[in-house]
Amino acid sequence: MQVPTAPGILQSDGGISLIMRIREPSQPDAPEWIAKTRIIAISGSGVYGKGALKRAEMFGADLCLAKPVGSAALLEAIRTLTLDVWHNDGE
Repeated sequence: MQVPTAPGILQSDGGISLIMRIREPSQPDAPEWIAKTRIIAISGSGVYGKGALKRAEMFGADLCLAKPVGSAALLEAIRTLTLDVWHNDGE
């Protein structure tokens, strides 16, 4: 019987470069949790905000939220993504 582990939460200002590193397909020796990492990109709606969210999605963010993000919306996004990890853990 496989015991699921709780998905972790990482908050970072790493931006697009961090998303690219996490989603980089050329990491054959990467730990299994890397593939299960879910990414929520959050950016302001200024000059670069919408473009940054489009790039984040293009490079592998699972959800993209525009600031300002309320706590309820952020908690719902986390809940949605962590439930997805738990649901797909046995695959």
